[in-house]
Amino acid sequence: MNVVIFGAGLVGVTLARHLSEQTHNVTIIDSSREAVTKIQEKIDVQVIQGNASSDDVLEDADIEKADLVFAVTNSDETNIVLTLITHAQNENARIFTRIRGEQYTSKARLWQADRFHNTRIFNPEQAATDAIVQLLTVPSAIEVIPFPDGAIKLAGFKLGHESLLIGSPLRELAKAGRKIPLIVAAEQNGEVHLPSGETVLSVGDRVYITFDATAVGKDMYKLLGIRSYGRSSVIIVGGGGIGVRVGMGLSACGYSNITFIEKSIDRCHVLADMFPDAFIMNADATDLTFLMNMVGHPAALVAVAGREEVNFLVALAAIRQGIPTVIPMLDNESYLALARDYGIESAISPKGATVGEILGSLRKGNIIKSAPMMNGRLQAFMAKIESGSRLAHVTLAKAKIPKGILIAAVVRNNRVTVPNGATLLDEDDHALILCATDLVSQIDDVLAVKVST
Repeated sequence: MNVVIFGAGLVGVTLARHLSEQTHNVTIIDSSREAVTKIQEKIDVQVIQGNASSDDVLEDADIEKADLVFAVTNSDETNIVLTLITHAQNENARIFTRIRGEQYTSKARLWQADRFHNTRIFNPEQAATDAIVQLLTVPSAIEVIPFPDGAIKLAGFKLGHESLLIGSPLRELAKAGRKIPLIVAAEQNGEVHLPSGETVLSVGDRVYITFDATAVGKDMYKLLGIRSYGRSSVIIVGGGGIGVRVGMGLSACGYSNITFIEKSIDRCHVLADMFPDAFIMNADATDLTFLMNMVGHPAALVAVAGREEVNFLVALAAIRQGIPTVIPMLDNESYLALARDYGIESAISPKGATVGEILGSLRKGNIIKSAPMMNGRLQAFMAKIESGSRLAHVTLAKAKIPKGILIAAVVRNNRVTVPNGATLLDEDDHALILCATDLVSQIDDVLAVKVST
């Protein structure tokens, strides 16, 4: 495919890297000479410096031949203009447009108009909010990936010292009569893999399990060797747009004990009007003395201030305080790389989450949802089985599924089952599929419908 990307920020560069690795023809455009130079040094793609709306630049980028176009500059207005220009010159291109402002995203009728056909808008901040709220709905999880209709979730946990899953091969534990959860992925000593019956787990390993809408019960936490703190109190550091979104999301999920920490007194008054039942603290979250003497002992702290260094600092202080769940919002690659070394297991990256969803939506077949997991090293797909695909009306043992791709669960009539080699998939079944990120392109072959001639 021919791909044009407007904007060389983190989202644009990450998309360019992934798409070029999948042998697509990628052109990235940015007005910054510094950004262009950095890209040329790191990625083998065509790079154009200039005004993206210029006729000469668009001609050089072959916008009329583009199959995919991404408008991901830092300006909503620029992205909207570039979307309109692209539609005028190439009505067949699929366009992904980043829009942050609610004054634009709330106008559903605008984006449904004919001029915006084949356009999908996305908002990294909303993606981050959704990820944070989902994470808090499964206590003690380090990552949570929900799928449509709520029939199934995928969640990651760090095994504790008292876990009943450690020390013996999973196959032996099952033979001994121990109820083993469906572990679909594991990280051991920094290596990510799809576990087998011979896998032996250790304290501190990170495991990902699937479960249905009934959520994780006490028995599951006992197996994992971790404590569930339930849905008790939550502190939100930062009362800006994302903080408000998180607060509303938690309120909708039944959280009643919410505290906001906000530096601006004017913003505190706004928060008090919006959240009459919440506790609003007017304080500077970077004041370590204040942080180390926070009132009470909340089950979770969410750091979504406007500055990433504040979020990182607050997260470190919260971990030192012994707060069980700490979720900072970070996009800076340096902070993200350091997070786990300092005990921060659940950092949320708005741009990273968005890139993963976009890449997943480019797959062929009936993909209902796609999401990155384990820091983007694995990709999870929920797909609807269609007649004529490799998976339809054949046992999984005979489906010739490439090595490294796992059919982790099957949802039929809202019931979740664990498949095996004898499992026969029918049309309209939903399959949870996992694979390494570098194997994502092979998902197309697995799900593609054969065309009879």
